[in-house]
Amino acid sequence: TTGAGERSASDSRGVRGQSPMTGPTDLRVYVNDRGVSVPNGSTALDAVHALFPELALEVAAGGMRLNDSRGLPVPHDTAATGGAIFRVVPVRVRAQDHS
Repeated sequence: TTGAGERSASDSRGVRGQSPMTGPTDLRVYVNDRGVSVPNGSTALDAVHALFPELALEVAAGGMRLNDSRGLPVPHDTAATGGAIFRVVPVRVRAQDHS
């Protein structure tokens, strides 16, 4: 029994039994136009690996890179955030000017 002004332990629980101070355990992100749920704390490379393990290996090896939704490069260890969009693109090697 709880007295006036006291809350039971169950009263402090949020939605689905989560503490009110914790967020969702998974994030929804997009890689090459496909949605995937990854654990909170995942990186962009983790999201790629969840859908395309072979592309993740290429990104890690430097043969491919990641862009954000605007087409700007992002490091593969960038923290994934809910709704983030990543695109895997080839690394372009610039030809050396031999003038």
